[in-house]
Amino acid sequence: MAQHLVSGTAKHDLAIIVDGIAVGNVGLSNIEHVHQTGWAYYWLAKGARGRGLATRGLATIADLAFTELGLFRLELGHRTGNAASCRVASRAGFRPEGIERQKLRYGKQRFDVETHARLTLDPVPDIELIPRTASLAGPRQPDLTRPDLGTA
Repeated sequence: MAQHLVSGTAKHDLAIIVDGIAVGNVGLSNIEHVHQTGWAYYWLAKGARGRGLATRGLATIADLAFTELGLFRLELGHRTGNAASCRVASRAGFRPEGIERQKLRYGKQRFDVETHARLTLDPVPDIELIPRTASLAGPRQPDLTRPDLGTA
């Protein structure tokens, strides 16, 4: 039983690096190997938004989850008013599944969350994945790095 509890808390954090500067992160948490599920998340600094980096990062972490970790289903959620995050999820192949009412609380205010999911059986979006290496030739190319271990 303890092994399942430990595997259920597994996490993968990757930094999105452009020109040697971390501009965001993407990752997996709540990995449950028995059911082959996980929770995907992403974040970008304001100046890095609007260039497709979040979509590419999310598609990359989904690829890692399905091909290397053997997961079957990934979920994610965003506040219902966050249209940009909804577009990121949809473009990366995550389908909307429903609204979780008042799931998040920031200060005294509660927010609804739209949940999306992608299965390993779903069509793979035609998105260029971000290389998982710390050294790339040429400027302005993003890469994913594990901040805790160096290169992923």
